[in-house]
This record gives sequence, C-alpha cells and structure tokens, in this order.
Amino acid sequence: MTLTCPTADAVFEIERKLQQRIGPRRFQLWFKNATRLQIDGQQLKLQVPNNHVKGWIENHFLDVLGEIASDVIGQAVEISFEFDTTLLTENSVSESQETRDKKTTGHLAKGRKFTRKLRNNLDSFIVGPGNQMAYNAVKMVLEKIHTQINPLFIHGSCGLGKTHLLQGLCNALSEKHPDVGWHYVSGEEFTNQFIQAVKSGSLDAFRRQYRNVDVLVIDDVHFLANKRATQEEFLHTYNAIDAAGKQVVMASDAHPKLIRELHTSLVDRFISGIVIEIQAPDEATRAKIIRARSQQMGHELPEAVVKLLANRIDGNVREIEGAMLKLLAYASLCNKPIDMEIAHQVVREYASTSKTEPKDMRIETVEKTVGEYFGVTIADLHSAKRTRGVAQARAIAMFLVRKHTPMSFPEIGKHMGNKNHSTVVLACQKIEKQLASQETIGWNMNDSLLTKPLAEVIEEIEGRLGEVRS
Repeated sequence: MTLTCPTADAVFEIERKLQQRIGPRRFQLWFKNATRLQIDGQQLKLQVPNNHVKGWIENHFLDVLGEIASDVIGQAVEISFEFDTTLLTENSVSESQETRDKKTTGHLAKGRKFTRKLRNNLDSFIVGPGNQMAYNAVKMVLEKIHTQINPLFIHGSCGLGKTHLLQGLCNALSEKHPDVGWHYVSGEEFTNQFIQAVKSGSLDAFRRQYRNVDVLVIDDVHFLANKRATQEEFLHTYNAIDAAGKQVVMASDAHPKLIRELHTSLVDRFISGIVIEIQAPDEATRAKIIRARSQQMGHELPEAVVKLLANRIDGNVREIEGAMLKLLAYASLCNKPIDMEIAHQVVREYASTSKTEPKDMRIETVEKTVGEYFGVTIADLHSAKRTRGVAQARAIAMFLVRKHTPMSFPEIGKHMGNKNHSTVVLACQKIEKQLASQETIGWNMNDSLLTKPLAEVIEEIEGRLGEVRS
C-alpha cells in the first residue's frame, strides 16, 4: 500500500497522531517549535536545528515517530535527519515579560543583575505550632548562609505557606546580605529551562546560571518526578553547589521518600540535611492569619467574627483567605457592615460547598485508619508498590478519601505519592465494581492470610473513622 493522500495532509496527520501519543507539552517543545517534517516517497525527513535536538528525538521519540509515519503512509518508512539552523530562530516560543522574570528571578551578587523582588516576605508569615520549626530553619539560613542544615527540605500539603517561606527567605537575603547571590525557581521552570538549553545547545550557560550562586532555592521540587534527564541534571547541579559549600533550600508537597519515581541518589541527598514538615494551622494560628489578612485588605473584623471563621474553617491558608474574600464581598454587595449574621451565612455556604463530612475528616485520618486496618504504613500507601495487600489498601484509601472528603481526583493523587489523577479514578472504579459484585478480598497480616467481603471491610473501616470523628 502506498501513500494516496497529499503530502501536506500526511504530514499534518503524522503530527496530529504524534501529539496524541507523546502529549501536547512534549510535542510543543520537541517538534512544533524545533523541527520540520517532510515526506519524500518512503522517506520521512526530519529537519532539526542542531545535534542536541537530533539526539533527543533519536533517544526518546524515534520508534513512535516511525510507527506513526508508517501507519499514515501505508508502508515502512525510513527516517533521516537534516540540519537547518534557522529553525531555532523561526520557532522560538515567545515569552511574556512576566515569564522571563520568573525564569531569571534571582539576586546575583557583587553588582550583577537583580531582576525583581518576589511577592512574599518573612515579616508577613504567620508563625504557629504547625510551621514553627520550618520558620526557625529558614531564619537560621538567613542568619548564617552556609549552615549545617544543608540541604533544607520543607514539605507539606498545598496552601500551608511553603512558597511564602522560600520567597520570604530570598527577599530577606537581598536586604540583609546584598553581597549574597541567590536564585529562586520552581521545579517546572527548572525543567523547562533545561529542555530549552538542550534544544538550543546552551547547556553551559544554563549550568553557570544555577551553579554560580550562594543560595539555590527550588520550589515544587516534586515536579522533577518521572523526568529522568532533568533529575540527572539537577543531581549534578546539586553536587556542584554542595561541593562548593553553598546552600540549597527546597520545598515539596511530599517527603522526599514519598515522591514517586524520584531517583535514589536525589532522595539520599535531600534527606542528608534536615527535612521538616509544615502542618495545617491550628485554631489559634488561623485566628492570627484572619486578623493579619483582614488588616492587609483594609478591614478590621469584629473579634467574634474572627473566632467564628477560625473555628469553622479549618482548611489551609488559601481556603481561609477564600472565605474571607467571600465575607468581604457579601458585606460590600449587601452594603452592610461585617457582622455575625453575614459571617454565619458565609460559614454555612462554605460548609455546603467545601465540606461533605465533619471538619476533622481529613485525608491523613483516612490513610492512618486504612493503614492500621491492613497493617501497612502510610509510606506504603504513597509508594508505587504493587503487592496485593498494599495495592488493595491503597485503592480502598483512595475510594474512602474520595467518598468522605471534598478532595478531587487530582488532589488525592498528588497527596498520595504524586500519582496521576487517572490512577485514583481507576482505583475508585475498581472498588465500586468489587462492591457491586460482592467480592471477597484477601490480604496478609502478621504472617496470616485474612479474607473478608469487601463490603464488610469498608463498613468496619468507616466505623473506625466514625469513632475518630466522634
């Protein structure tokens, strides 16, 4: 069978199917913005700007590209490469000024460029029992740049202030130590810059940017999971900074050992310093946050309103701020002062839209209860282990978290070892099917094989959760 459709149509179809197979992001980076496809008989010519792009495509996409091209053209295809140095200039991705600022956010010492100040400051960070240790560690880095707590790794759920601490540290370094060079970047930005450096053949400049600093600050470092080439580059970056006696500060949504598919060498280095967890704010800290945020917004809330919000809204800082914005909006729209009547209305609506269970039903509670029932650890639930007992317990935990908390599939996956949301969806569907077919499950505990109807297992675990809530 030979090609019957026009060449332009065939190229379009190859690109369409390739994007579906490898995903829009990788297609955008490695094909749409860096290559040009041409069909000449049984040959697919791939024009690339340099050897870096050619090598990356050969190592990562050549097989799938050949398979798709053969399917579209209708016969075996030979792939060849040609160099066209104009491609990189033609197809460079345009960036907004804000994006460029983010990618170069840093303070380069000794009179070199300082781009801009970051959003958060340490002075506005509200300290409480759940974040006291992390705050103290950051202050220690500020007071003595090259500390013994190197690296400093801060982890915790979303919205608890990790980014605030890291950005506050950077701004404080600029004020207190103007001769100290720092660089702040997220895991996603580091990855994108590394890929762009590979494409453009500018790895040396990329490495100088990150290795010639006194303090490297990496936010959302869990984004490096599943990205082997980026992890390897970051490992070399970390080693270079550490060997020079410089400081590294990182933040993540999970403990290093619970970040899925993170190379052992990186995990070992991350836990070689100090790892600190930030926990959700208690009621007293929530009250402090509400008072501080209301003052920043130009309002003075009645103390009774502050106490009501702090008692009834027990989520992360972003949830607290969202409830406060709703409160201020209600008062403005109703043209009324902020009082207990409006506060109760906001709290009721917040509960109806954000809470499906009593306020102490949290994902950590479900994980702990399920783990104790099956004799597995929370680390096992977050891991990629596929043994029968662990996999069964993990699926049940995901099912119960979805049922008893307001968390979405992506939020559950992110918390439980940075897993894809589809993993959570499939786990919940599996449990639902097993319940519908009245299946019996088995698991090992204390060297004994236990079996029990799944419905009975779920009922017993929910009974324990009810005891915890009461």
